[in-house]
Amino acid sequence: MLNDLDRFLLVADVIDRVTSWGHRAVHLKQALRNKCVEYRGYIERYGQDMQETRAQRWRNEPTPGTPDRQT
Repeated sequence: MLNDLDRFLLVADVIDRVTSWGHRAVHLKQALRNKCVEYRGYIERYGQDMQETRAQRWRNEPTPGTPDRQT
């Protein structure tokens, strides 16, 4: 997030490219900006991502503290 390449900016770029969303895109981009401000404030205050981001896992990625699954 601090390098100005994050999921919020990627989504905003997609919104700009989907012209069929019309005025709805304005509201969505404002919601993204608001969330981005919230995230930046949290990171500056606590020095880490918000819990909702830290809890995200890729498919088949083990949860920290659990043994790896063999596939």
